[in-house]
Amino acid sequence: MKFRWKWAFGIAGVALLALTWFLASWGFAQKDAARRAAGDRLDEGRDVVARVLHELLLEADAKLAAAVPGAPATAPFVSITREAGADIVYEEVYVAEPELWVRFGRGAIKVWRRDGPDKFVGGRIPIAEFESRFNAHAGVGKKDGERTWARVEIVERGGELLYPRAAASGAKAKKADRSSGRITIGRREIDDGESSRRGRDGLPEKYKDADDKLVLASWAPVP
Repeated sequence: MKFRWKWAFGIAGVALLALTWFLASWGFAQKDAARRAAGDRLDEGRDVVARVLHELLLEADAKLAAAVPGAPATAPFVSITREAGADIVYEEVYVAEPELWVRFGRGAIKVWRRDGPDKFVGGRIPIAEFESRFNAHAGVGKKDGERTWARVEIVERGGELLYPRAAASGAKAKKADRSSGRITIGRREIDDGESSRRGRDGLPEKYKDADDKLVLASWAPVP
């Protein structure tokens, strides 16, 4: 029998999922103890990735505010452009603090900052830059040469999978099944922007991931 865990956190309408863990034929007491220990590691990793993403967006906001037209882009950006139009960021993920609009692509994160009425300055950050920053932390990256998580997913509260994007060209992002019988309590809590809560037994909550698998999870708002 195998058990699987993942964790999640919210950011202005977005939830992040990560870490998968497996246990084989252990006794129930051993399994619960291992689940609690995994939950502690998931909480720690969740906070690391939340902080990394928040700090990346703060850095992006400062770099876009100081961007000079025609000047070369500086890290973490590989390119910066100026765009105009009321519908430029209409379908993008809105982040309230700092006020930015974000799109997760297959190879880059596009970030926009308002630069006037219907005017925006936008830049592209390689996905690899974001990944390298959270992988650099022991609680999220590798431990004893083994990766401590199987996959990170960024999921909009409405259910759309934002990261990682489908590899196939033209493939649509997967959305969670919203039928009443298939939404876990964890899914509803993320939709409502609520943090997860450990049970009296200390075990993480349950959540149905983007692959429709029931997992144990931990999530909290990004600071």
